[in-house]
Amino acid sequence: MTTEANREFTTKEILLQEVESLPNELVAEALDFVTFIRARQTKSDAKLSIAAPDQRQSTASSLLEFAGSWVGDDLQDCLEEVIALRE
Repeated sequence: MTTEANREFTTKEILLQEVESLPNELVAEALDFVTFIRARQTKSDAKLSIAAPDQRQSTASSLLEFAGSWVGDDLQDCLEEVIALRE
């Protein structure tokens, strides 16, 4: 194993020991914090999935499946917004 992998494992062990030594009333607070961290990571991952095309590694062929699929009557408004954001 790499040193980094060993460090992560050690950190996880320490965290588990700390949680096991907490009084019950603080275990719930620790769980809330872990839930918050996980939600923040999920939100961060979601932002990456809607990142700029150069960050998503999309290909021309993968984009073709969306060609001609615009729904709605606000295409011109959306195009103007994109142009404004690029300036």
